[in-house]
Amino acid sequence: NDIIDYFEIGYAPEQNILLKAFEKSGFSRMQAYESGLVIESEVGYDRYSNRIMFPLHNSEGRVVGFSGRIYQKNQKESKYMNSPESKIFIKGETLYNYHRIKNDVRNEGKVIILEGFMDVIALYKAGIKNTVAIMGTALTSQHLKMLKRLSNDIVLCLDGDQAGKNAMICVDALNNEGFHTSIVVIPDAMDPDEFLEAKGKDELIALFKNPISAVEFKLNYYYERINVDNYEDRKNYLESMVKVIMQLDDIVDQDYYIGQLEKKSGFSKETIHHLMSQQT
Repeated sequence: NDIIDYFEIGYAPEQNILLKAFEKSGFSRMQAYESGLVIESEVGYDRYSNRIMFPLHNSEGRVVGFSGRIYQKNQKESKYMNSPESKIFIKGETLYNYHRIKNDVRNEGKVIILEGFMDVIALYKAGIKNTVAIMGTALTSQHLKMLKRLSNDIVLCLDGDQAGKNAMICVDALNNEGFHTSIVVIPDAMDPDEFLEAKGKDELIALFKNPISAVEFKLNYYYERINVDNYEDRKNYLESMVKVIMQLDDIVDQDYYIGQLEKKSGFSKETIHHLMSQQT
């Protein structure tokens, strides 16, 4: 299967086999424990038992850790388990799939940032290969350096309960570093895998072809968090969004978002322009 080969997916059996394998390859018990794959004890238990295994690579393409996923309905443990951080596996320096995508990014002109490795695999199934995943951490300065080497154009798609909040933090981090950032919001809080399952490949591709701008994302995100019937809420929303629009250099863009803000906030364009002139 192409996906199994491409992502080097494997399996961890139920028996404890790793300590022997480490020793056979000339590693000491201590090194086996330090790898995070063997749990320190008399027998040396394998950390992963009866899981589908996904290797995690560093930017050079060397395997530095694993994520193991349960696959049977009756398995009670947590769905995913990542290797503990070690000297070689540092989450803040690891982007899943990073080492594979240089040519795909060159062809597409941008990098898509996703939440987890299953999202990367879902997009791969739809033929979209210029993707990385942040493995459930915030974007670090090291991640930003790695991304800079690939492209200045970023599409962000985060899922899960904290999606909006995390995306907001990531958008600010990216914009502060001079990236051009747009956002894909998947309807009904689905992740790409669920969306692919429910709506199919073509709709997933269409979704990623039409990301929204960072400004539009912020206008929507904060709007959803105010009580529209409360004057103070609307006024605070207006004032904070004016600051966001002021950061745009393009006056056509500014005009478009002023129109959006007028609709959402219920305050007139004149008021918005007046506030903007006070800021300068």
